[in-house]
Amino acid sequence: SLLAEEDRMTTNELVSVEKSSYRLVNAPSGTVFTCWTALSKTMIGTGMLALAYGFSKCGWVLGFVLLILSGVGACFTLHLLNILAMRSSTRHVSFFTIAEACAPWSRWIVDVAIAVKCIGVGISYIQVSGDTISHVIGVWSNDAPDDTLRRAMVVLAVLALAAPVCFARSISKTVIVNVLGLLAITYVVVLAVALTDYNSGAVTRWDLPPTASFSSVLSVVPTFIFAFTCHQNILLCAEDMKERSQRKLDVVAFASEAAAL
Repeated sequence: SLLAEEDRMTTNELVSVEKSSYRLVNAPSGTVFTCWTALSKTMIGTGMLALAYGFSKCGWVLGFVLLILSGVGACFTLHLLNILAMRSSTRHVSFFTIAEACAPWSRWIVDVAIAVKCIGVGISYIQVSGDTISHVIGVWSNDAPDDTLRRAMVVLAVLALAAPVCFARSISKTVIVNVLGLLAITYVVVLAVALTDYNSGAVTRWDLPPTASFSSVLSVVPTFIFAFTCHQNILLCAEDMKERSQRKLDVVAFASEAAAL
């Protein structure tokens, strides 16, 4: 019939990323270690930006409960994405191809959502870098330019340093940057523990703060979920994993979540 012919033509005209050759990549070179560094660096970096605020709103006990539940949920989600990656008929797999296979109408929505999320995270990192590094320069140097100019110069320098990493053809090529980032984070943690004054008399609460309410606690739940965000990278790891298997991908997911916790 005419309607059937129109449906067939429409289907043939759809953009099939999975079957296309638009992305020519080298042979996979990723290992469990390189993929682990990528996911761990992503999670730990985002978690450091917001978890302190989350704990201040709900106390230690509820904070750790939310932290564990969010970690378990994130790990299970990574496991499901690993299953989808292993079921892909081609080595190239992305959220676009998964959405194309499951719900073609949503493929552009999914891609736009992930792009907005990644841009937001990247901007937050640039802002934190601009504030922190410009402040350090101002403390160290008496001849530093004014705050606005100094911050602008730092932001441009960070962009220039980060740009080459963004153009890496595979996620395993970022392993050196990831390792350096993990070492820097470890240094900050050790420094904070070593320099903390445990006899300062600062008040810390295990239960809910007196000012806590249902809405205030609910408002920080996304903070704990966001602390384990790395799902945009797991499919890149699956694509670049040498001799990929469900077990290898699940080991990467579990080890990354454990490191973040």
